[in-house]
Amino acid sequence: TVDQQAAIESSLSCLTAGLTGANLIHDVGLIYHAETVSLDMMTLSDEIIGMVKSYLKGIRTEKEDLALEEIDKVQPGGNFLTEEHTLTDFRKFWSPKLFDRTMKKVNGKEFNFSNNLAQQTSNLLGSHQPLPLPKEVRAELDKIEKGCLLR
Repeated sequence: TVDQQAAIESSLSCLTAGLTGANLIHDVGLIYHAETVSLDMMTLSDEIIGMVKSYLKGIRTEKEDLALEEIDKVQPGGNFLTEEHTLTDFRKFWSPKLFDRTMKKVNGKEFNFSNNLAQQTSNLLGSHQPLPLPKEVRAELDKIEKGCLLR
């Protein structure tokens, strides 16, 4: 089951892999002692990996990123939305696809993570189009396949 324990264990596994500098996170989507592949767990793990990548970028403290002049200009309680700095930089941060941070009811309903996860997985299954393999890779795989069939 994709439950809280699975989410926590996947989060720590992905974070550990990221902190070690690994460029491949293994066993994404596997549950129940790696005996079962879960499409929902793959979807959740993708979200977790996105969080880990964002976390590992750290917090930028360059003058431009801190925007202290903008803060002085607008002042706390003012409106930053119309400032050029906000317009050019507001999309530079990672935001979740699965988690809801609005703290509002949508159509009178509370946010339900399990339902959202199932819907996101279903959407991915219905819309994802994998990139085709390069011709040379396909040719090499065909050679390997023919070699296996001849044995």
